[in-house]
Amino acid sequence: YVSSSSVCFDDLTFINGNAVGTNNGGAIHGEGSQIEISNCSFSNNTAHRGGAFYFSSSCVVDMNLVNICNNSASDYGGGFYINGAHVTLTNCLISNNHAPRGGGIMMIYGNLWVESNTWTLNSAVTSGGSIYAYQADVNIYDSTIADNSAPEGGGFYADTAADLYVYYTDFNDSSYFCSDDSHVALLCCIYPAWICGDLLFNDDCLPISNDVMTMGQLKQLYR
Repeated sequence: YVSSSSVCFDDLTFINGNAVGTNNGGAIHGEGSQIEISNCSFSNNTAHRGGAFYFSSSCVVDMNLVNICNNSASDYGGGFYINGAHVTLTNCLISNNHAPRGGGIMMIYGNLWVESNTWTLNSAVTSGGSIYAYQADVNIYDSTIADNSAPEGGGFYADTAADLYVYYTDFNDSSYFCSDDSHVALLCCIYPAWICGDLLFNDDCLPISNDVMTMGQLKQLYR
């Protein structure tokens, strides 16, 4: 449990952590802190919310070269539960995580920047196999989101006033969902042909674009 602190984790393995009962964050629970995690592995951790991680209260989190695999939550966020935190994931693997909602990540408020990640084989019982975003800003760059599953939004589920911007990313999932007041933009992405149709977007979502932008320009606009 990290509260109002600055801490770094490097070259560590977190396995079989269990936040018992209705406690959150099977491996790390952070509030109001600055947290750096690199060259670490998180697997087989469980919690009520955030099987591996629970970040809230304006935490600032930076992860690089981290594997988050086979974690689970009984409520939300098999890998992550983020509430009002600012999280950056670079060169990370998020795989085989599971929860009723947000198999890979449950994002409420706050900001998520994903760069050069692989999100695969995450699953949810109801919605958001890979990512469930609610009133949050999610930016995904140069990543792969493939073979995730859920009855609604296996790839991503953009709920109430979520903004999701995806750039140079390869999609290969069975379904995607965008609510009426959310906004989604796919820029220079690879995706199945049907993704342009009614199975993905409603009229309020941003159009798919082939505009060419640098990573720095994208961060400046959307982060």
